[in-house]
Amino acid sequence: MKMQSEKRRTPRRTRAARTPLLFVLAALACSVALGWTYWAFVRTTSGQFADESAWAEAGVAAPDSKLPVLQFLDHLPLLSLVIAAATIAFVTLVRRRWMASAIALGSIAGANLTTQILKNLVFDRPDRGVPTLDFNSLPSGHTTLAASAAAAVFLVASPRWRPLAAVAGGACSVVAGAATFINLWHRPADVVAALLVVGIWTLLGACSSCGPVIPGTAGPATALPGRPRAGG
Repeated sequence: MKMQSEKRRTPRRTRAARTPLLFVLAALACSVALGWTYWAFVRTTSGQFADESAWAEAGVAAPDSKLPVLQFLDHLPLLSLVIAAATIAFVTLVRRRWMASAIALGSIAGANLTTQILKNLVFDRPDRGVPTLDFNSLPSGHTTLAASAAAAVFLVASPRWRPLAAVAGGACSVVAGAATFINLWHRPADVVAALLVVGIWTLLGACSSCGPVIPGTAGPATALPGRPRAGG
């Protein structure tokens, strides 16, 4: 009875694992959070003041001359892109996973294009009486570049290496975002908005794969219907 019950539940779990609904909902949640971040920290007086105050404090704490570690952090987005390009090339040429590579490249391109469009064409920075730069800098392009490269590595990683790719990529994204703030390139809200943009495109990339392209997404429930799993 127990074995028959498990076999009946397998197709249902397979369909649930492959449904893109959760990815779409998560991407929509990131979109809402992105819109709220822009409204709260750019369109309102209190938000502009908070964002600008944090940026001013970073300017006070910053050393007069750049330390070697800060100079290295300046190059972190470009370094992340080089690592992502090498990983995608390996997956494409050696592992022959063409679709996974195409999705990863599309995620990088989509995230960075979205950031530039939002920053330069869609979002503006109204004058709310807060002494600050009079142009919009949200989302951060440097943070988007580093985070999207890390996300691309995660999208093409095999199940064995995916946890490591997630941890390393997440850490790299946070450090790159913090570097743009410490080096006085961007305000904190710019960094948060960039990470949300990358989150949207990463979720859409995972949604478009739904298991077959990114192996192991659907887990053990991807066994063919009617064929018992090992140990079942």
